[in-house]
Amino acid sequence: MMVQGLRSSTGFIVQSPMNLMRCFYPGSSGSSWSNRFQRQMTTLSAVGPGKPPPPNVNWRGDWGGQPGDKGSARDRLLAHMRETDNVRSGKTNLDRDSATYTRFVSYNVLSSHLSTTTTFPACDPDSLLEENRLQKLTIKLEREITFRSVVCLQEVSIKWSGALHTFFSKNGYHFVFSGYGNHFNGYMGVGIAVPVHDFDILDVDLSRVSDTKSWPRTPKEELSGISKVWKDFTSTRFGKAMFPKERAPDSAYWAAKKRHNIVVFARLRSKRNGHVVCVANYHMPCAYMQQGLMVIHLSLVVNQVQKLCGADPLVFCGDFNMQPDQGLYNMVVQGIVPKDLDPEVPAYDPWLPTAPEKLLSTYKEFTGSEPEFTNYAKTGDNPEFCATLDYIFISPDLEVVDVESLPTQEEVAGPLPNEEEPSDHLLIAATIRISDKQDRKPDNDDEDNQGEDISGSDAVPKVESKP
Repeated sequence: MMVQGLRSSTGFIVQSPMNLMRCFYPGSSGSSWSNRFQRQMTTLSAVGPGKPPPPNVNWRGDWGGQPGDKGSARDRLLAHMRETDNVRSGKTNLDRDSATYTRFVSYNVLSSHLSTTTTFPACDPDSLLEENRLQKLTIKLEREITFRSVVCLQEVSIKWSGALHTFFSKNGYHFVFSGYGNHFNGYMGVGIAVPVHDFDILDVDLSRVSDTKSWPRTPKEELSGISKVWKDFTSTRFGKAMFPKERAPDSAYWAAKKRHNIVVFARLRSKRNGHVVCVANYHMPCAYMQQGLMVIHLSLVVNQVQKLCGADPLVFCGDFNMQPDQGLYNMVVQGIVPKDLDPEVPAYDPWLPTAPEKLLSTYKEFTGSEPEFTNYAKTGDNPEFCATLDYIFISPDLEVVDVESLPTQEEVAGPLPNEEEPSDHLLIAATIRISDKQDRKPDNDDEDNQGEDISGSDAVPKVESKP
């Protein structure tokens, strides 16, 4: 077929029609792909079949030209992608003057400093190149800008933050970013991009999560003269080398204090109708061997965000490094601190992790289950890891009207990143109905609400989603 070998708008070779389809609809799956692919093929008729390629295509099918060139195949494909993907965004036929619907995106983009062949030995080296990944990321973000999404990004390196600031600014967005990592990961951080045409930014808060509680000092012990001399000696560099101390039993507690992870929070007011919504973005520490650390941070961050939010509705996005079958997940959606995840807070600290007010997971609410996976990676000598780690949580007074459909593991060609996905995580998204308190959805026994179908043609169209 003529489209084989053409370079897609993301800048990499499309090996087959199916790959082309997946390139522009990476979240698509099942029979819904074929319908969108047929529409995409109609757009490609300008370059084939039966027609010679444009002059800026060489014998390998590599696109020359620049993204802004008028009439380029890249622009035609991207424009068509934006039109057809309106259905998937849940925004078709919405009345912009009175709409209460906003699409929220969460995406761990994989730090530019971490995508090495050493870290991801099973991936194609070309898929790990920084310039290729950034270009693919830009294409994904262009699509979200078309939807005027509120975008939450994790693992944004300092190096990429400048390019993203420029990108969002040129497209009518304000990007609130905070880096907190180290040299190894490119001082990565998290950020929220807000379309300024749609929202006023009322408040912004950047909180180092470990600083949201006090950490009392260890009580001083009464020491004898000899004990004091011994303690002073073992505190020196020479003494530490000769007599290294064993890890304290509450090391997870102190490790939680040392984590620098920052949560970005913003309170937004819609310029269309004045409705207010809060959005927060966080990347949980990846500390699977110290579950107590993660319990502490999860309790601190959710309680901090809910405190900042007050009575306003909340959308909480992030890579939470927890799976749906784990106690950490239940801590958020059930409001219960699992006993088997006790962080063993020292007796001298009166603080204990508390369960926040329950939040809803958008994918679980809309489809009945969490995605099969949002992270698919093989790092170093470790076995392949494929599980759900990314979530968009909402307060119970919000309503999910659509989510981004995601592929199954069978539909993905091996661990990520690959030629289609620039990160080892998938982009997730949910379209949320936001309203003022007096406009919020009545109880089910309310006569005015009986028989209501929000998926009708006058509201939000039904969108193909994974069961």
